[in-house]
Amino acid sequence: MPKSLEISTVRQLRLFNAIETRSVFEAMLSMDGSLTAREVAEMVGMSAESAHYHLGKLLKLKIVEDRGRRESGARPERLYGLRYRHVELKRGKRSAAYIGEIIRGVRLMLRKAEREYEQGWKQHSEGNFRPRAVRSVAWLSKEDIQELKLLEEQMDRLMTRGDEAHRNGDTQGRERMAVTVTMAPIG
Repeated sequence: MPKSLEISTVRQLRLFNAIETRSVFEAMLSMDGSLTAREVAEMVGMSAESAHYHLGKLLKLKIVEDRGRRESGARPERLYGLRYRHVELKRGKRSAAYIGEIIRGVRLMLRKAEREYEQGWKQHSEGNFRPRAVRSVAWLSKEDIQELKLLEEQMDRLMTRGDEAHRNGDTQGRERMAVTVTMAPIG
């Protein structure tokens, strides 16, 4: 299996930036071998039809490949497997649209992390909340940095509430989360 796939166009990046599509990719990273859309759906917590749709997007990007069929009940199920375990952003000169899509993707991931933490906060049973690990690098404008600072303040409030709950022993199935955002000039 080749090491990584470079996403070089805005269209490719837009396809990959969809939160559900990334969730399917992350779920497949955690498993070796071939999976059906139904198996992926169970791992991610979506319908088999939705998983099939997002697997189709990953097929278009050539991150996932068709690995044949498996006999199952009334009709065979299609098997999917990863072609690449790593996805890299285009290197070198990037268009303003490409940079804008990187920034949009970072915002989506931060909002998703915030929603997942809120869900974990509200849930009363363990096992339904899965943490995610995200690493991305983007060029940010002053406005983008300001928006990230506001999100950082929101995350600080959430983290404080979580820490208080853990200190008080009132976890009710809540999970801990660590978020690191580094802003520095990149040469």
